[in-house]
Formats: sequence, structure tokens, C-alpha cells
Amino acid sequence: MKHNRNLTRRKLLLGLGALGVSTAGGFAIVTEPARALDHTTTDGNGLVLDWAATRNGGDDSGSVTDTGSTFSYSALNLMPGDSGTLTVEMSLTDGTADSFPQFAFELTRTDENDLTDPEREAGDDTPDEGELQNYLDVKIFYDTGTLGVDMWGATNGEQDLGEGLIDPDAEGTLAEVADALPDKDDVEWLTLDAEPTTSGADPLTDNNTVAVSFGWVFARSGAINATQTDSVSFDLNFYVAEVE
Repeated sequence: MKHNRNLTRRKLLLGLGALGVSTAGGFAIVTEPARALDHTTTDGNGLVLDWAATRNGGDDSGSVTDTGSTFSYSALNLMPGDSGTLTVEMSLTDGTADSFPQFAFELTRTDENDLTDPEREAGDDTPDEGELQNYLDVKIFYDTGTLGVDMWGATNGEQDLGEGLIDPDAEGTLAEVADALPDKDDVEWLTLDAEPTTSGADPLTDNNTVAVSFGWVFARSGAINATQTDSVSFDLNFYVAEVE
């Protein structure tokens, strides 16, 4: 098995001399540098997935369970101001035909865990259903670096200049995004673009990779009482469909 690390034409041309560039189109390029993804898995069908998870800037891989093509993320014991990311970079093994990466997202658990007095006082009257999914702000975006240049923040977990959402509905509360995007039981998943900074839709090949990041933030301080003890779990699912 070979894990592709070849330079694409985009990486080569845009990377030359990049260290001497500080602005682009009047926008300062100030971002966290590209980061290494410490974990690797494969789906057994030619798709390699490197990944990393963070919470409040530290490692959060213990909150993630990967089963080759599915990443199950559990978030609990959150406080207002907490934030986190799950970044996944996709590539193909040797001999795998050019393929479009496919993505599905599913909210799998919304646990109340316990209904406390502060929750009741905040209006929470659902002992079997948590509310945290309504207060987490999330987005899923291509994490390919500022203006598509890898060294300018690829896989850093931050949405930089030129990094678009994977879908117009891939931003909102966790509940809203889960409702809008296809889940794993849908016939059609969301097709990802392996070269999102170029025109048209491009597949994964022997010579490219593409990364997406799921970012979340618990920014609503007024929700602390309504969400005490609540937790959520969700799945990010990937596979590749061979180009016909």
C-alpha cells in the first residue's frame, strides 16, 4: 500500500516562492500553519484517511472512534467557549481508479443523561432528549490551505481565505446541518470535489489529496443551564465512487 504524497500541479506552482508572500488581494494571510495528521485508517476499498481531532487547541482523538470509513465523534462535558475540530484528509492507494469522494453526516445520539434542577428552571422538560445539538454551531469545509496552497494552513482545522463549505447547508447548528445533509442511509451521498479551488468537479487520483474539516463551537453562554449534562454523538462517513 502506498500513501500518496505526490505534488499536484496546483501545489507545485502555487508553492514556489510562497514563503515570501504575505498578502493576497489586500487580505493579510494570517493563519495557523499546515499541520500533520497523526492517525491513519483505510476503508479497504482504496481510500486512505489521515485524521486528527482537537478540543480547545489540544488533542481530542480520544473522543473519536474510526471504523475505516466512519468517524464517530462524541462531545460531552462541554462549557460555553469550548471549540473543536475533526480534520480528515483523503487519498487513494496504488492501483485504485480515479474516484469521487462521497460524504454523509449523521447525528446519532442526543442524550440528556440527567435532568438537573438548573435545566428544569431553564425550561428543559425532555428527560430523554438533550438540547446540546441546538446550541453547537458547526461547519464543514474544505481544509486545503489559504487560496488552495497547502503550506498556508492546509489541514489546520481553520477556515482560511478561499476555503469554501463542502455544501451551502454545511453550516449552522449541529441539528440544522445534520437535518440538511445526506446521512449514510440515503441513496445519494454528497459528492466532494478533490480540487475545490479549481473550476468543475475533480476526482481523487494518484496525484492528489483533499481534506475536509468539521469545526464546532459552543459559543452560546446562555445555554449553559439548558444543556447541563447533555451530550451528542455524530458520524462522518466517507467512501469513493469510481469515475464512470
